[in-house]
Amino acid sequence: MRPSWKLSYVAAACVLAIAGCSGDGGSGTPEAADTTTAATRTTASTATTGTAAAGEAADITVDKTGWFGGFEITVDKATATPTGSTTDVELELSYKNLVGVKAPPPEEAYLDVQGSVIDVKFEEQTVAGFGEASGTATASVKASGSKADPEQLLDSAALVYGETDSNQTKIPFAEDGKVETIEPRGIPVGQTMGIGTAVTFQLTRAFLWPSYQPGEKGKYELWIEYNAECLDCPGVLSYAMHRDDFTLTAPDGKSVPADYRSPAGDKSVSSGYNVEGQWLVFLIDAPATGAYTLKITFVGTNRELKVEDTTTITL
Repeated sequence: MRPSWKLSYVAAACVLAIAGCSGDGGSGTPEAADTTTAATRTTASTATTGTAAAGEAADITVDKTGWFGGFEITVDKATATPTGSTTDVELELSYKNLVGVKAPPPEEAYLDVQGSVIDVKFEEQTVAGFGEASGTATASVKASGSKADPEQLLDSAALVYGETDSNQTKIPFAEDGKVETIEPRGIPVGQTMGIGTAVTFQLTRAFLWPSYQPGEKGKYELWIEYNAECLDCPGVLSYAMHRDDFTLTAPDGKSVPADYRSPAGDKSVSSGYNVEGQWLVFLIDAPATGAYTLKITFVGTNRELKVEDTTTITL
């Protein structure tokens, strides 16, 4: 599998096409979604036994969904075709890009077949921001033991995104297999900070999803979109906005600055330049619930001028 797109450059937005990411939010740590559905299967032969004979392909309608790397991913169908010493597996996939920039679907994935890790090759493509697309992925499995039977192979296989030290998503193909995934969810915001100061700072959208970075299992990313406007910036006066100027304090008192993966980067606001649709990312620990305090501190080009304010965001 080739390296996936850089998650740190995701310019996210919470106009998501999934029920769990409406602005209504909801309390509690996101739970692993149960997207198990009844799978159906066919074989290439006309036999009524339901078992594929040697050399016959078998397919199964999976229709199960998980979330990973800014995408909603559905495994629509899986087909196993014996080719001699190996069995070729082809997956039909559907993607929904949950973020506001075009990006390729994630490829940090492998096929788990009875505990064996099988490399998966994905069709290369890019999906428009908030867009939908279909794609395919293929794998080749050594035909030995029960893996030589295409139906048994599919029943024992799962598409796995992420490594064991990250928040994985597992989509099994078997009818009774339960998807292991965490669905992103919207966080209610809309506050305007800095009222009565030179700079107003408005929170426009926010959502919470698990970190997909290696070594960050059990951690979450809080994405916050903001606009900033300078109401009192005469002449060349401007206010700088660096990542360290934004801090988030958890209910237990632990504070973190905006993370390096924030797409916003360093910005400044002045009478001739407002900031719109920029995103901050905060990396927080589980359980990611309760009242969090966001603090802003902006310093003007005249160092004596400063804008400070706080607001509460409830996860």
